[in-house]
Amino acid sequence: PPAPPPPDGYSGNANATGGRLVMIVVDQPNIRFGGTLGIRRAVNGFIDQLRPSDRMAVIGIGRGAPSTPFTADRARLKTAIERLVGQHQNSIISQFSVSTSEALQIQRNVPGVLEQVLVRECDGMAGPAFEACSLEVQGEIQEKALEGVADGQQTMSILRALLSALKTLDGPKTMVFVSEGFLIDDQRQQVIELGALASASRTSIYALKLDDQLFASMA
Repeated sequence: PPAPPPPDGYSGNANATGGRLVMIVVDQPNIRFGGTLGIRRAVNGFIDQLRPSDRMAVIGIGRGAPSTPFTADRARLKTAIERLVGQHQNSIISQFSVSTSEALQIQRNVPGVLEQVLVRECDGMAGPAFEACSLEVQGEIQEKALEGVADGQQTMSILRALLSALKTLDGPKTMVFVSEGFLIDDQRQQVIELGALASASRTSIYALKLDDQLFASMA
């Protein structure tokens, strides 16, 4: 007789591919335009080294970003990688040199950060001039913090959805997450939640943070 279906919380090997399942996730909203060019050769070399039984997927985060299912079609994977170039653009016209991380620290009321920023950005000012400068700086801080957190929330939401979908595939999976970094509120709780989803879907996550240097290899 046919085997009974597995009970809730268990899975069989009906969907197993016999090879490795590797997913490259490119966080375009948090990568400046052209930021992925430095790793394109490394990713293509990694694709060329896959075994015939391996399956790989390319997932682009962001509006209109190309994605592929798990496939052994190397040419299709490389075409998707070429189209992922980064989408991050600052929508705020900055008058001051306040980083997004500083803005988030100030929003979280980290002691001393606001004072340091005001001294730096309003250097040499006093009286009404300092007060006006202070208000302008704090307005930009609020805008940067809100924008940075929104981008981070979008990325985390998509990562959670991907890991939940991977539960339906049997066997261990590997996710390589490519980003220039992003901000999230309640960092500890969200990282714990992401780790639980990764464990439930049997997915190992590797993060590749881009910077100005070119990457020559990918492990």
